[in-house]
Amino acid sequence: MTQLAASVGVAVIGTLFFTRVRGTGGIPQARVASLWFGIALLAVAFAATCLLPRKPAAPGKGAAVPCAG
Repeated sequence: MTQLAASVGVAVIGTLFFTRVRGTGGIPQARVASLWFGIALLAVAFAATCLLPRKPAAPGKGAAVPCAG
């Protein structure tokens, strides 16, 4: 799942970059727009960590059981 999320993120930022390059402004403005978009995504990810539980789940209370294999 992590690899999928990383590749989708790269694809989205790359699409933003090349759309800006073809539009107005060229490479410098496209680079700035992509940088700010990446920083915004990073801020959202940091904010989402506040939603994670502070303590691990107790065994038997919805905790995943490691597989043996």
